[in-house]
Amino acid sequence: MKIDGHNEAEADAFTAEVARLREVVACYSIAGDSDFLLQVVSPDLDSYADFAMSVVRRLPRIKEMQTTFVLKEIKPFEGFPVGL
Repeated sequence: MKIDGHNEAEADAFTAEVARLREVVACYSIAGDSDFLLQVVSPDLDSYADFAMSVVRRLPRIKEMQTTFVLKEIKPFEGFPVGL
């Protein structure tokens, strides 16, 4: 996700709106070409498309949205190694 503005108030408003979305199970502020990474769960592709187009894309302050899907989990997260 890219948002229009980059001041603290706009970022806070965006994250508050995203926090209310049940389908968004995690949200990260990231460095690079995008501002935020949202982890979304959905029962199927059609449900995701409906959610993305009717909910996420209509949030105020959205400048760009890009979708990436996990095709296969190679190594699942099992917690942090002790000592790191």
